Amino acid sequence: RTVTRIRGGTGPNTIPGTCEADVDRRTLPGEDPDTVWHQDHAELAALGAELDPPFTVDPALDTPPGTPVVTALCRALATHGRPSAVQGMPFGTDASKLARAGIPSVVFGPGSVTDAHAAAESVELAEVELAAKIVVATVRGTGKRLHEGESGSTAGQGQYLDRPGEPSCS
Repeated sequence: RTVTRIRGGTGPNTIPGTCEADVDRRTLPGEDPDTVWHQDHAELAALGAELDPPFTVDPALDTPPGTPVVTALCRALATHGRPSAVQGMPFGTDASKLARAGIPSVVFGPGSVTDAHAAAESVELAEVELAAKIVVATVRGTGKRLHEGESGSTAGQGQYLDRPGEPSCS
């Protein structure tokens, strides 16, 4: 759990009558979002906290490494001379909603995740161009592999695939 915002009081010289806090709790692969929500709700209620909606519950993204889209992305990265590493990341993504709808999902793109949503966020144009080529190769590779009969349901699953690190796709 991370407290992401705190509000309270009317000025620096008064003791606040109330305090409000926004808490962000992300699920990890394998955790049941409903179980997590009930546990967190019980713990906060035990502290005397009043809980007000909205509550957003999304499962973590967790695509198996052997999924066709992951394999196709690894091949596309290799074709363009880039290493690949399948890894989890400490952030949420709308790809989990796609995965939950039965669309095999990965998160891939140009730039560095450490710069994402930062005040000085930027990405080199050459990285955008290369990422576009890799995405096209991935889509083409996935379509071919599915056409050849390599399939498998990945409903509710997804995975982050980043360029850094040693190749780990097979």
